[in-house]
Amino acid sequence: GAPWVNAEMLSAELNSFSMPGVIFEAARFTPDVKISDYPPKFFNKECSGIFINVTDKAEFEPVKCGVLILISLNKLFPEFRFNKDNFIDKLAGTDMLRKQVVNGSSLDEIVKSWLPGAEEFRKSRKTYLLYN
Repeated sequence: GAPWVNAEMLSAELNSFSMPGVIFEAARFTPDVKISDYPPKFFNKECSGIFINVTDKAEFEPVKCGVLILISLNKLFPEFRFNKDNFIDKLAGTDMLRKQVVNGSSLDEIVKSWLPGAEEFRKSRKTYLLYN
């Protein structure tokens, strides 16, 4: 969430994708607890966002869900920006995800772009698996 997010609009957008195993609910909160030396982003500012309600753990795809949230934030809110240091690139292992989101790629396009690498990984890991 963030002060500039419209929670109802964001939850409606995310729910329109009918992702299996999850429902998005509008939420409001104020980050007001410091759990480290650094205050949380938007400290003591009212924020709107979403509550991610996982309804079926077996069906839920958290990575796709995270990507869909980034796509929706980028689409709906001009204030949305990745951090200056592009930390998302470290989390994703590449700058490709960030660039795809910024350029307006769809969830299907982004998922398809990582399938060849995922298949290559599945093949290479077979040697190291202890059990089938």
